[in-house]
Amino acid sequence: MKRMALYAHFDMYDIIDSYVVMQLQALKKHINEIVFISHSNISKSEQKKIRLYCHKIILCKNEGFDFGAWKVGFLQYGEKYLKNFMKFCY
Repeated sequence: MKRMALYAHFDMYDIIDSYVVMQLQALKKHINEIVFISHSNISKSEQKKIRLYCHKIILCKNEGFDFGAWKVGFLQYGEKYLKNFMKFCY
């Protein structure tokens, strides 16, 4: 089974800390695609830290905490794409 993770991120200084990179490295061993959704305005140079581990990086407004980030991830990928990763009960 293919697996996808939606990783919600926020940093008040607009950086990606080393612990985030380590989490993504570990997660990538078990997940086919990681979608990184950040409520911070991270620069391209900061994004390079995680590019190897993430299928997609999305920057969005800081609204809705983690749930808001996950919503953005779901809306950007849509049900059609997510069906490749999930088994639905219907």
